[in-house]
Amino acid sequence: MRLPIILIAGWGFSSKAMLGLKEALPGYSIEITSTTELGRTQATDASPRAPGLSRYALALGDLLRRYAGGAGVIGWSMGGIVALETAQKYPELIERLVIIGGTARFCALNNKFPGVSPAALRAMAFGLRRTPEKVLSDYEARVHAPQAVPVPRNHELTQQAREANGPLRGGRVRVGTAPRAVRLRDAAKRRYGATTVRGAFGERALPIVHIETEGLPCEELLHGLNYLQRIDLTEGLDRLNVPTLVVHGNQDGIVPWQAGEWLSRQLARGQWRGYEGFGHALPMQVADILAADIRAFLA
Repeated sequence: MRLPIILIAGWGFSSKAMLGLKEALPGYSIEITSTTELGRTQATDASPRAPGLSRYALALGDLLRRYAGGAGVIGWSMGGIVALETAQKYPELIERLVIIGGTARFCALNNKFPGVSPAALRAMAFGLRRTPEKVLSDYEARVHAPQAVPVPRNHELTQQAREANGPLRGGRVRVGTAPRAVRLRDAAKRRYGATTVRGAFGERALPIVHIETEGLPCEELLHGLNYLQRIDLTEGLDRLNVPTLVVHGNQDGIVPWQAGEWLSRQLARGQWRGYEGFGHALPMQVADILAADIRAFLA
């Protein structure tokens, strides 16, 4: 019987970002969530007390306890960080762990550890309170670089164009609307020269299916940025006895690939897979190749 799998999308994306990877893994029982959904989940009365553990890891722990025989966890970006935090606290709940574009520490440390500047995260938090659509638009472009941001199918354009003209409501932000996506697509064509990209796997067409991002509460996005600023899982990695595959694009503009490679070397049972010519959005851009590596790892 195949191991059940939990997929976790990262900061700023809904669980829809992982649908392509789910479809590329037929035959597996798969549940999809996101760090936003985990952050909204209230710990149950049965949740063991774990001082210092994030609410994301507590919620993932509760989710994993539904699988009596254990489960595999595949986390992308912040989802991979949360999965690693959970594995360190509850290794008995996770049979296999895959970390895509993740790290043990998101923020750089005195030029000794590759990561994001804490000042950059503070600037994002400030921007989310003032111009959330711009902040998330810029972030989405960096996630998909060096490829283009996916563009909606033609039949989706009219409805999304209408939505793009509507005001923000209820403290939620909406990204990925058609006019901006088309502008980013055209800008990417000018910058990268074509609608295809050449990487280690040969020439591939740029994605054309738009990954819709649900309205995300600003408060939860800010909480996620705070989590990324303070999380540090670098201690005790050599004692984690969970088989772990770390996957990273070597042109990742969100988490430096060196951080992922370092993580794979520190883990007691870590494996490394680098993707030449790709960035942070591996589940959306190379789901089929990613799924092949995951199947081999889970076998």
